[in-house]
Parts: sequence; structure tokens; C-alpha cells
Amino acid sequence: MDYKIGLLGNIVIKGTIIAKTGLHIGAAADSVEIGGIDSPVIKHPVTGAPYIPGSSLKGKMRSFLEKISVGKNSSFRFNRSSGPSKNLIWQHVCDDINFSYSKADGNGAKKCPVCRVYGSTGQNDGKNYPSRIVVRDCYLVNKEKIMDDQLYVFEAKMENAIDRITANASPRTFERVPEGAEFNFEIVYKVQGEFENGESYKLKQEEIIRMQEDMRNIFEVLYLVTLDGLGGSVSRGYGKVHFSINPDESLYYPIGKDAKSFLPSLDVGSSKDEEKEKKEHAYLDDLRVHGFANLESIVLGE
Repeated sequence: MDYKIGLLGNIVIKGTIIAKTGLHIGAAADSVEIGGIDSPVIKHPVTGAPYIPGSSLKGKMRSFLEKISVGKNSSFRFNRSSGPSKNLIWQHVCDDINFSYSKADGNGAKKCPVCRVYGSTGQNDGKNYPSRIVVRDCYLVNKEKIMDDQLYVFEAKMENAIDRITANASPRTFERVPEGAEFNFEIVYKVQGEFENGESYKLKQEEIIRMQEDMRNIFEVLYLVTLDGLGGSVSRGYGKVHFSINPDESLYYPIGKDAKSFLPSLDVGSSKDEEKEKKEHAYLDDLRVHGFANLESIVLGE
């Protein structure tokens, strides 16, 4: 079947990611020297500044939403695998726009909370469904925090892996971005309408409900990232982060019209850092359960 969609606008979410512990998002090492860094962090090729790839954040967000969906829907399942046969990695990807597993199923990428937002690749004559969100690379904003004499300073985290059977030790050194580093982040969600029966592109009521669900899920997974972490070795204390959402810069941009605010205001005043962080965390917690009922009137221009 033909599937025609039109772009009606973009919802943009902006803010800051603050590293609360050392952060390690690895890059390939050119060489390993005795006493050197075994696993360096990814850095900008020109400036040498650390950054968080959008793919790292987006992948973490999708992974969490898959796990949430399994808990909410008994028919949701991990249907694709990759990697060595002895160590398969399973994920969920809808096989088609309208049908994820079979036509009798009726649950395809349009109805799937994961694939509708993060995209899917069809198989067996299925159709691809493009991602609705863009997660941009997150660049360092407080360079002075981790710079010394115009050079970026990184933490060399020494670790020692011990074989619990033989007691053999394998020392290793991980490079980490120091605590306190801040990175900007930007997520763009595409608001789309369908074209049917010669009418103009428009949002149906069911699409409005899905859009509201998508927004709740986006803030839900961001909140879960703060409880888990970003990058590698999270289970060993790496990568704890805090998201500071900027409601003044998080706007809806309808095509051909002025931008509109869609998030409630956040007033932290002159709070101390710890109090400010608690308020911001509570704000993010509120957004994850927020109904976003105002989105309908904002997007429809009412």
C-alpha cells in the first residue's frame, strides 16, 4: 500500500548533560604503549575535546524503551538478533510499516512505541520506517572545567581484572571524562500527518494520542538514563549523568509559523547547585508522567 506522510513541524528538546562520575565512551586506540591508556575516550578530531555521540544517547534511549515495552505489552518481543551464535544480541525491530510479524498481528511500526520513534528496517518484502527523532552529537560546553594550559585533562582510571578461578591479574587503564564536564544535547521529534482522499496533510486523533505517548516515553527514558548511566562500565560506577532540561529553548516549530513553547516553565531561581539539581530532577520526573494534553492545541494551532 502507499504510505504518504507530511511533515507538519518539529518538536525540539534542548538542555545539558552533566557528568556526575567519570564518563567513558570509548574510541579505537591507535596504539597501546606500556603504561599507557588501554581504552581512550572518543574525542573531536580537530579540537581534541571529548563529546557524546548522538548514537550513544539514542541507542541507550531505544534500549530502555524496548525494555519498558516488554513490561507493558505481553505481545511485544525481541525478534531480531545479531552477533556470534554463542552470544546473540536480541532487539526489537518491526518488519513492516503496518504489520510487525504477520498481517493478523496488526501491530506495525506505526503502532509500535519503539519503531515509530526510532525507526525500523523491513524484512521479507517489508517496508522501512524512518526514525522520527534526531539525536545530535553532544559537545562540551564548559571547556574551562577540564582544561589546563589549553590542554584537555582526562582521568586515567586504573583497574585490575582478577580471574576468580586462577587469581591471575590483568591490569588495565581506562580514560574517562572527569566529573563535572557538561555537554549540550538536542533531540528533534518530527510531527507528521497523513494525506488521504485528496485532503491536505493533517493530524488524526489517533496520531495525536501517539505523539503524546512518544513525548512521555522520550522523557521517561531520559529519566531512566539518570538512574543508570551513559557509556561503558556503568555497572562499575562509570557514566552517571544528570539531565538539565531547558524549557525556554525546548520549542515546537510548526512549518511556516512562529515557534511555540510546549513545556511548563522551570524556575530554580538562585538555588544552590544541589537544590537546583533536585528541582531539575523532579522536573524531569514530572515530564515523564505528564499527559502533554497541551500538545494537541499547540500543534493544531488552537
